[in-house]
Amino acid sequence: MGEIKYKVAHCGTATLETPRLILRRATLEDCQAIHNDLTTDRDIVEYVGWEECHGFDDTHKRVTKMLRDYDDPSVYNWLIIAKDCNEVAGMIYTSVLIDKRRTAEIDYCIAQRFRGKGYAPEAFKSVIHYLFFNAGFYRIEAQCNTDNPSSERVMIKAGMRHEGTMRGRAMRMNEDGFPDDILLYGITANDVGIEHHV
Repeated sequence: MGEIKYKVAHCGTATLETPRLILRRATLEDCQAIHNDLTTDRDIVEYVGWEECHGFDDTHKRVTKMLRDYDDPSVYNWLIIAKDCNEVAGMIYTSVLIDKRRTAEIDYCIAQRFRGKGYAPEAFKSVIHYLFFNAGFYRIEAQCNTDNPSSERVMIKAGMRHEGTMRGRAMRMNEDGFPDDILLYGITANDVGIEHHV
């Protein structure tokens, strides 16, 4: 059994590797791929709550900000690179950090042409392991809209447990003009066999 730190010890966005993926920091050279497959895909924008990038300059500004943010060790923001083609397959990042609660929320997106390959749960598991063992988080959360079963399956495959439904909490409005409901999933260090010392 491993041990988890009592406090979060932020360690930033380090390169991670899985059997099929490299998770690494973005670079300016990635702007075109990010623009083509992520920041202009309305399906992705709708679910993750980004503002849609209407032109390449918008994406370039967003990526430039990401690069500046990497100087902060509490920023965890990876590009998902498919090893077999060395292309950007998606992104996975922490969208909420609550240090006092040792809690992080993970969000992600996968480009349309890379979906259905199991890349998302593979990346999720790697990030969960990193946040528990390297940064000392105790709890990790993720959410998805109730009408997004593929994203729910990703969280289940990553070892997370369904903890409830939050009404009217989604980014997207439904046809009646109200926010949709979202499903809340979570995993703790104890769930993966890490001892929690107070």
